[in-house]
Amino acid sequence: MLFAFGLVALQIILVPLERLIAQSILPAELYRNISVFDFLKYPTVLKVLVPPYFSEFLLYYGLGIIGLIVLFTVILIERSYRLKGIGFIVLYLAVLAGLASIPFLMGYSSYDSYFYPGEIIGACLGLIVIIVGGSLWYSLYLLRKKISV
Repeated sequence: MLFAFGLVALQIILVPLERLIAQSILPAELYRNISVFDFLKYPTVLKVLVPPYFSEFLLYYGLGIIGLIVLFTVILIERSYRLKGIGFIVLYLAVLAGLASIPFLMGYSSYDSYFYPGEIIGACLGLIVIIVGGSLWYSLYLLRKKISV
């Protein structure tokens, strides 16, 4: 994840250099000078890498961190149990998929939901805490008890 943050920071640093290169290559009548902040607002790949709102930044990179934690746990399960680990991985991912589907069962994707949006967001945050906490706890257990050097 630090590598991803480093690449995003490098890309932000390189945007003015890229603009300078484009300005030197293109004729003046074809080049339009815009600021870096305006460039980040337009729908480009940079809008995904550097979202315009902090809440989107937390959402994108938070889901990435959660994915890395789950992936780390899956790798530890496979390394700990070898061939049986593949079955445990399928079971583990099925449990996580079941937990992740709870907000949709609560009516997250429909307008006529019984729950308020704040309640659904609270349930999502609670599920994220449960998934991350459970994955970290199980990873720590596997590192302490199952993996030996």
